[in-house]
Amino acid sequence: MKKKTLLFSLSITGLLFLALFISISSPANAGGETPPPDAVAITSFVPPQSMETGYECALPYFSAEPDKLPTSLHIMNADITTVTVNLYLWGPAGGEWQDAALITHTMPPQGSTLIAQDDFYNASLGEILTGTGWVTATGNIACLVKATPGPTSPHYLMAYTPRPDTIPYGLLFPWIGTDREYLHPIVYLQNGATQPATVTLQLLIGESARSTTTVQLQPHALLTYDPVLDGGLDPNESGMLAVNSWEPGLAGYLALLDETGAPV
Repeated sequence: MKKKTLLFSLSITGLLFLALFISISSPANAGGETPPPDAVAITSFVPPQSMETGYECALPYFSAEPDKLPTSLHIMNADITTVTVNLYLWGPAGGEWQDAALITHTMPPQGSTLIAQDDFYNASLGEILTGTGWVTATGNIACLVKATPGPTSPHYLMAYTPRPDTIPYGLLFPWIGTDREYLHPIVYLQNGATQPATVTLQLLIGESARSTTTVQLQPHALLTYDPVLDGGLDPNESGMLAVNSWEPGLAGYLALLDETGAPV
């Protein structure tokens, strides 16, 4: 009976997350328009088990800079009771909880909220323009992060579901490369723990390791990893990236940047 209850709970959770993703990622729902089929390029990285909900969400990277694609964070309340969420924001160097800028929203049962570029900017009075974030909640939530060409655009150029690892084995990016010569891969990593973490990044090409890099990340700090410049990946190659740490709480995602440095 317990097994059937668990399977039913996971199925409901999956359906809730799917409904969230469809409702906020569909171009027809943004601005009420449907863009031409060739007007949008989309990349995404979905960590393992991202269909699960939880009481926390990671935000490995955000930008509130006026000349950058605005970041928006969509949060869904997956519970049947009211849920309050707190979004903590730090600069690239990270920091403690008390050092963070704070955004607080309350959502009705199975409701949702949108935290947009202006909210990121106003939370720190313009002092934190790029960095990392962490969401805590009083109930089960699901999160989706998007980058769009502008607040009135029906297009979106990047979307991902952030989820940190929950055991000390790190993250695995099963594909690192580019499908077009003018795109450049970048990996954003965040230490979501409250203590420093030693992180090892190993770029694997075929059956061998191309490069291994070890860094120490302060609490909630950001690491921007370039597989070409930092890992030795050739433009015409593809591989995978293993990120390991004995401190749980790593979060990250892969983006492909165009010539202007914008994710696509």
